[in-house]
Amino acid sequence: MTNHLRIFIDLTSRLTRRVDDLTVEVSAFKRSKGWLGCGWVYLPSFALLNSDSICRNNPSCPLAPGRQIFELPVVPSTIFTRLLKLFHQEQDVYQFEFRLRRISRPFDDLFCLAVQTRLSI
Repeated sequence: MTNHLRIFIDLTSRLTRRVDDLTVEVSAFKRSKGWLGCGWVYLPSFALLNSDSICRNNPSCPLAPGRQIFELPVVPSTIFTRLLKLFHQEQDVYQFEFRLRRISRPFDDLFCLAVQTRLSI
């Protein structure tokens, strides 16, 4: 896992004004398959993947009305990477769910995004 993950999203914002106080909450899941069936297992990240302010040093901020390419930077902490190495096997499939919110209104999701990928650590 790299020290910086950059996700680019082609989105159309229906907001009526620009928003620059953005935060992201990240949830992680691991694909599980076995004799009990298959599904997704929640991986507690202890908020180590979250970002307090994604507009800091982000050229695609602020989020403006209309269509745009928006960069969602994720910087996994060293602690999270070490925890992930405890049970990671090559070619495991992971799902990351991103919830973009305003800092001033933390309970209102602006949008949600799910990304499924394989990781090399």
